[in-house]
Amino acid sequence: TALAEYPDRIWNIGSGNEGVPDLGPDAPPIEEFFAWRDMRIMDEVHWYGWFIDYWMEEGLMRDVYTHKITTPEHWYMLLMPTLYTRDDLNYDMVVGPASQVTPSYDTHCVKGDIQGGCEARAVVSAEKLRQYETGLHEMEYIVNALLREESGIAGKFQVTTEAWDCIWKELHGGIQHMQQQQQPQQQPQRSRRLQEGGPPQGGPLQGGPPQGG
Repeated sequence: TALAEYPDRIWNIGSGNEGVPDLGPDAPPIEEFFAWRDMRIMDEVHWYGWFIDYWMEEGLMRDVYTHKITTPEHWYMLLMPTLYTRDDLNYDMVVGPASQVTPSYDTHCVKGDIQGGCEARAVVSAEKLRQYETGLHEMEYIVNALLREESGIAGKFQVTTEAWDCIWKELHGGIQHMQQQQQPQQQPQRSRRLQEGGPPQGGPLQGGPPQGG
């Protein structure tokens, strides 16, 4: 899963291995994975939810951690997580617990910078894309969404439909290669342990939230 692989990437970057294409053999010890999970996992879930809300609500400005409607000042602070600590971004401290906030929208959406507006065009499944039985159909679904006129790219980077099957087979071959490079049972073990309890431990896997769009 994406959440299970994300701390591995953070660990590799922190270890100076960001140029290593196959991350499986260089994955962190499970103790450091536990440390990252205990410190970061709920914040990461909030960031995933915040990103979904953005596109489902046409760029409405919300706080990442409380999901309350927030001010433009707070919003732009949230977009720079490397400049502000978690405490700096606290909603009650920046906005105020009793504040009546007028809904605001991302200026990119308001000004029409994004063709067709800031709204979801399609909902895709990364899990289906990885599976041989469902991957080709999911890829076709993505391509057809991109080829709609409102996407802004229709006709500009189009590959003939006859090539889609070949592209999918090459993509799936790359996915299989990546999975073979991972340590045996490592990712299933990490995915399961995202849900298990464990003592908090220190470690370098602090990472940071995915950058908002």
